[in-house]
Amino acid sequence: AGRQGSLASPFAASSLAVLDDLGVVAVGTSEGRVVCYALDALLASAEAADSAPAEPLYSFRAHEPGISRAASEEFNNPIFCGSSLAGVTAMFSAPASTSPYHQGSGDMAMDPSLPGATVLLTGGADGVVKQWELFNSAPTTDDDDDDDDDDDKSKSKSAAAPKLRHFPQMASQKLRRRVCTIRDAHGGAPVVAVAGDNSKIVSASAADGT
Repeated sequence: AGRQGSLASPFAASSLAVLDDLGVVAVGTSEGRVVCYALDALLASAEAADSAPAEPLYSFRAHEPGISRAASEEFNNPIFCGSSLAGVTAMFSAPASTSPYHQGSGDMAMDPSLPGATVLLTGGADGVVKQWELFNSAPTTDDDDDDDDDDDKSKSKSAAAPKLRHFPQMASQKLRRRVCTIRDAHGGAPVVAVAGDNSKIVSASAADGT
């Protein structure tokens, strides 16, 4: 499940992707989580030497924590099943074809199934490739009921800021007309690179050389 707020710090970052349309940097960790930061907050924190570290906007469990559970002797390059690869080991995001960040027909595009969402691909040391969609929830309003007896008096409303969310959140949920999970993409070997567009998802593993 996802959550707002800060995480235990420090954590070991193992991969990274920029989600331009959301203004978010997603960081994969060796604990198997995706931790999301506001790009503006990261830049501000980096520019000011005395500023506090940027607080994460959101995080969710994407893969199993730790290193590959596959038997390393089964692969051509068993060293790449070692402890240097753990949790979320690869990430990729491309803007939608309608996004202002999409430069043209020659660039890869990944159109989401959910309106306003951005597609994120992740690969893990668990040998699994997953597809997610991240989006900002719709703003809500809170009614201020200071005077319940006066029906003619309009109620003041304050808009709550949208919050970052991800989908699917449970194993039973599926993206419409999208592949959500590719298990044992490389026989269980850690995934070291992943990419995709509207027609395909491509992954690579150094352990099996494919």
